[in-house]
Amino acid sequence: MSAYRRGVGGPPAVELSVVSGADLLPVAAADVRQRVRRALLDSGERCDPIPTEDALLVASELATNAIVHGGGITGFQAEVLDGVLVLAISDSADVVPTMTRRLPGDSRPGGYGWPIIQRLAHRVVVEPRRRAAGEGPSGAGPVGKTITVTLPLR
Repeated sequence: MSAYRRGVGGPPAVELSVVSGADLLPVAAADVRQRVRRALLDSGERCDPIPTEDALLVASELATNAIVHGGGITGFQAEVLDGVLVLAISDSADVVPTMTRRLPGDSRPGGYGWPIIQRLAHRVVVEPRRRAAGEGPSGAGPVGKTITVTLPLR
């Protein structure tokens, strides 16, 4: 687990500790953004600033959707292949995200994340996850979903 210090007027977060928790699932959008940043740095790829910021925004929105609507993050993977970020986040909800049309005066919170993801990601795939053999009752349906996005970084 990492410790963070937030500075007033400075960078949004500075990692202080060397314990990464890379083997643990991220539990917050900030954790996901930090892991995506690490994947980008570790890749050694040249990443343009605007696509990189788009990738971090998409990562944050996917994580937030999994936490708020999907019961939490149950799987996470981020890797950079030939200048493209491949990001997959799983949650325990079977419901596939949909675009919600917002009318003027609508006071419900949220509804912006999925359209942002759809607009910025090059490719979005939603796959149901099924129980493995011997897991839970036989014949049971899906146990969540994985959303995989690809984003070019140049």
